[in-house]
This record gives sequence, C-alpha cells and structure tokens, in this order.
Amino acid sequence: MLKVGIITLLLALELSVYYILGSFPSFLIQVAIVGYLFHWYYSGRNESFNKSDKLLAISTLISLFSPLTIYITDFFINSVIKFTLIAINFILIIWLFKLEGAKIDFSGKSKTFLVFVSYIFTPFAFLFAVIFPLTSTQNAIISGVYILPLTYMVLLSTFLPFPEKSKFYISIAMFLVLLSSGVSAYRLYVSSFPLDYSLLRILITACRVFMLLGMLNRFDSRERLT
Repeated sequence: MLKVGIITLLLALELSVYYILGSFPSFLIQVAIVGYLFHWYYSGRNESFNKSDKLLAISTLISLFSPLTIYITDFFINSVIKFTLIAINFILIIWLFKLEGAKIDFSGKSKTFLVFVSYIFTPFAFLFAVIFPLTSTQNAIISGVYILPLTYMVLLSTFLPFPEKSKFYISIAMFLVLLSSGVSAYRLYVSSFPLDYSLLRILITACRVFMLLGMLNRFDSRERLT
C-alpha cells in the first residue's frame, strides 16, 4: 500500500504541475513515476532479469516519450509518431506474452464469446461508430492500424499460462489500455472535455501499476514475489 500511496502522490503532483506550469514540467514528474515503478518492479525481482523483464522495461520507456509529440506542430505527423510509439509498445508486450507461453486457442473455452466482444468487437465498433464519422480518412486509417496490435495484445493476454492472481491483474491492465486508448483517440480526433488529461493520466498510470503487479505475480507459489 505504501508503494501505491507514493505513486498516487506523484500522480497528484504531476496533474497539479500540468495545470499550473504546463506540459513539460509535468512530463518530468511522469519520468519520476516510471522511475519509481522500475524501482518497485526490479527490487521485487530477486532473480536475474530475463528477456521478459527487459521487454517490459523497454516498452514502458518507449511509451513514456509519446506525450512529447505535442511539440510537433503538424497534426498528422504528430498523430503518426504518437501512435507509432504506442504501437511499438504493444508489439513488445505481445512479444513478452509469447515468450511467457501465451497461445490463442479457443478450443474448450467457455469464455469465447466474452473474449470476442470485449477484446475484438468493442475496439472496432468504437473505431467505426465514433472515429471514422468524426475525423479525416487519414486519421481514421492511423487509428485502424493502431487498433490491430492493441486488439491482438489484449486478446493474447487472456491465454497467458499465469496463476489466477497474475492473470487478474493483467486483465485489469488490458481493460485500462483499451479504455485509455479510446479516451486518447476521442480527445485527439473528436473533442477535448473537462479534465480529459487527468482521466487519461490516471488510466495510464493505473494500467502500468496493474501490469507490474501481474508480472511480479506470474511465478508459481514457490517463486512468486509479492
């Protein structure tokens, strides 16, 4: 709880700085939040860092720099670079999940319909119902390409051979990824709304925390780190 409290305080500080001083000073606090998450994760890993640990770190660092695209004045180039960075993050997480043994297999799965609706139908329904009618064709195509690795990542996460506690944390992280992606796309292409930045930062930070907890609890009862 202490670690969560520290993250919450840092996030509150970041949001205050954003609304008072602007984007770049608040970005420095984002770096501090990610730095603390790294400390939390790697202090919990008593063993040597494996490839999955390194992929988690690299993916987080890549996504960390996506907010800096606001300084690119061309909207289309801004969108392309921003979504490319985040898509690379998703691809690295897909690689991580595959290294950990995730394989999509619907045979004998009672949750097939729920998985389909939650992780495949919903993102594409949002794309065609909200993004396509309200933005340019170029931007809609960018969003469509972005959704492909996002959908595959969250779908693959449901087939991880992890303990239930770990899968529970990661499922929450994936839900938050979907939600934050929708908020980000709406904010970017459709319209801003009150406290949209705050909502987005809360979702992204919570997603990173749950992903961290899921990865720390992916070991069996003899190895699990809590």
